[in-house]
Amino acid sequence: MHFMNVNILDLSLCYNLNLITQAFSWNETLIILLLLIVLKSFLFSRTEQQRNTLKRKFQFG
Repeated sequence: MHFMNVNILDLSLCYNLNLITQAFSWNETLIILLLLIVLKSFLFSRTEQQRNTLKRKFQFG
């Protein structure tokens, strides 16, 4: 389920990239994309940590 959400987010990013580049200069666009990538990887790592803690709870629970 989580992977589907990521794919949808990627598609919307690609679709809106044209609008973003029109609104901002290239430097600003690159910064925004980097921030989005960092945010996405942070959210993904958070869900991984939660999944691992759940596994541990079931193992020792």
